Amino acid sequence: MPSQGWIKTIRMALKMTSKQLGKRIQKTQQNVSILEKNEVEGTITLQSLEEMARVLNCKFYYAFIPEDSLEERFKKQILKKAQEEMAYISHSMRLENQDTSREEIEHQMKEIARELEQKNTQRIWDAK
Repeated sequence: MPSQGWIKTIRMALKMTSKQLGKRIQKTQQNVSILEKNEVEGTITLQSLEEMARVLNCKFYYAFIPEDSLEERFKKQILKKAQEEMAYISHSMRLENQDTSREEIEHQMKEIARELEQKNTQRIWDAK
């Protein structure tokens, strides 16, 4: 987002005063200044942004853009939960002098991950 916000940036690029923009949306110049300030501060409503975009002859988009694919995020969370559960199991086994090999731990962790993915999907979001 431009430092002045999209509303003010586009308004100024169009060589339109805040008074002129206010007239187009049937609000005062002061109301336009407040909307521009609210946009920069992140307190403007989506409804106001849509209205301003329409009046400025712009399209308004509101979107969540995942940093990686949702599938990748899901798989990472499954692995995180499986590691958490395996750490708890391994700790309990050590306390009972039933230590297991690295290979066995990895095998069990893969099984836990498979089970989480197939049966207990929502439980993965309980990971710390």
